[in-house]
Amino acid sequence: MEAAVGRAAAGDLAGAGVLLEDALPRCPDHLGVLRELAAVRFREGRRADAEALARRLLVLDPQLEWGWDLLGTLRYLDDDAVAALRAWNRIGRPRLGAVDVVGPAGAPPSPGTRLRPGSVVTPEDLVRARRRLEAVPTVNRARVSYRPLPGGQVRVEGTVTRHPPHTLTRGVLPAHLARAVGGALRIEAADRAGRGEHITLHGALDRDLREVGLTLALPAPGGAASALDWTANHRVTKLENRRTERTGGRATVRPWPTARTRGSAGFGVDHWPGFGTHAVLEGTAKLDLGRVVALDLGGSWWTGGFGLTEVALGTLVDRSSVPGAREAVGGEGADRLAVGPALRSRTTLTALHGVVPGGTPDDLAPRFGGRRSSTHPMRAAGRVLPPGDAWLHGTVEVTHGWATPTGILVGGALFADAVRGLGSAAGDPGDPGGPGPGTVNLGTGLRLGVPGAQGWLRADWAVDPSTGRSRVSVAWVGRDG
Repeated sequence: MEAAVGRAAAGDLAGAGVLLEDALPRCPDHLGVLRELAAVRFREGRRADAEALARRLLVLDPQLEWGWDLLGTLRYLDDDAVAALRAWNRIGRPRLGAVDVVGPAGAPPSPGTRLRPGSVVTPEDLVRARRRLEAVPTVNRARVSYRPLPGGQVRVEGTVTRHPPHTLTRGVLPAHLARAVGGALRIEAADRAGRGEHITLHGALDRDLREVGLTLALPAPGGAASALDWTANHRVTKLENRRTERTGGRATVRPWPTARTRGSAGFGVDHWPGFGTHAVLEGTAKLDLGRVVALDLGGSWWTGGFGLTEVALGTLVDRSSVPGAREAVGGEGADRLAVGPALRSRTTLTALHGVVPGGTPDDLAPRFGGRRSSTHPMRAAGRVLPPGDAWLHGTVEVTHGWATPTGILVGGALFADAVRGLGSAAGDPGDPGGPGPGTVNLGTGLRLGVPGAQGWLRADWAVDPSTGRSRVSVAWVGRDG
């Protein structure tokens, strides 16, 4: 081994490797041989071999700092920033040396990350830092990454993209046109009063839905990583020949409790002509179960004893889900069309609770269908509502997107939608000759993502194999639709 160390020090890595490989079968558990051979393979650029040797070292001595340091370095070089931090965290590293958050030139100062100098930086710290930055209403998107420094320290680097002062500009016109084709309206203004506020005028227009609303988002007091939303809206929905009108307002706080959970809580008042005026409590929670899976919980409960709850399990698998891209520590991207292949799925259980005099308002029922206002896609029909007072819905979609020189993303999709009514209550089939307890749709479609829009335009053809009925539908998909 001494001869091998001498050759490695002299730059003869090949000769050192030969000597160490010869020694390894005779002493396979010798920490010194394994360590020196791992160092040689690392210097040769044979990172896979070096990682395998580092793992063997750590099996023999799980407390070996050199092994964890090498493993973290290899994973960082392989662009797996999260796994690198996990390895380094095992030996109490890396320590925070500096923080640098950059925003657009001339923009107000970016909010702090609240990372403590000298503390051990973990993947959860970076997720919390990003979410803290994104909680400010004027921030559209934040990205947090890190760069190793000498002495086992790192520099945490944040990049903040802010909402423009307003969205009535020529550059955002394609996004407005795409949303309009999909039956959606969204006009924004940010920081016009210099208080970090964000104002959104949003609306939807479809055969089943007419809606307009105005939201004012303000930073939470005291520098908390949350925002306060004040919303007023008016909507008219139709189910068959029944028309339901609702006018209401909400006050909602959107906190980011931990690195894995997000949530919101709100209070408001809704008025339905014919159903009366009711106060409402609302809440949502999202639990990240991994890089690609999330559990969503939501509910609304009105005075008078009726409510709506929903539980959903969603997945998103694309290139950003695969270990890689140092800046993808906690990156989301679920509201953007992915470049390359992607798999999205969502399984939802929705339930209505209680009945007020005159029946539960029709607009509380989920909108299954292929129309632009549908909340749950069933793209071979305009509107369906299987019998029941609860519904199990699932959709899975495989897409492939391509970037164009203009910045527009185009893509294709294959998908399947399914819904089944549960419970004993009788629903309304919605369409003539409508569904039984359950139905499945299959189809294909095109996708169009435009710069400046968090979402995409879909154009789909779907068929119900049980009846042969098919339908072409166009709609806007995304959080801002």
